[in-house]
Amino acid sequence: MPVFTIHTPSASPSGGDPAAGAVFVREGFSRLAFLFGPLWLLWNRRWLAFGLWFLAFACVFFAIRRLGFSPALMPAYYFGVGLLLGLEAPVLRRAALAGRGFSLSDIAVAENLREAEITWFARRRSATVPASALAPTLTVAVHPARAVPPVGLFPDVPSSRP
Repeated sequence: MPVFTIHTPSASPSGGDPAAGAVFVREGFSRLAFLFGPLWLLWNRRWLAFGLWFLAFACVFFAIRRLGFSPALMPAYYFGVGLLLGLEAPVLRRAALAGRGFSLSDIAVAENLREAEITWFARRRSATVPASALAPTLTVAVHPARAVPPVGLFPDVPSSRP
């Protein structure tokens, strides 16, 4: 099941609830960053990471053209860097959020983003609402189970040996 980290702004500029500006980051491998590495970096405004990617790409291209390396290295390079970007995409997003003043607020485990949002806002609401304001809970009488020996253990049987 996917894990989402929830980041909230440290100080809300409008003075309102910081939960209104919460950002959910899905943890795990990013297929888009793997397949479209440089475009993903540009789309998510990771300028420095794109510059490093471009510099590394230019170095590998130069090594292939000038130093006589095999051109078959280019797909291997692209695959390796794409794999690295796919694995580190959530880290890049969290670092960018931290640079903009967001802090890690919570973690939610849910099937999709919508369920993560519902879970987090419900948990946040129940944490801020006083216990007296909550609806009374139902109490159910629990009857103790009959004394049944546990499965797999032998009951004490009187021994026929002297």
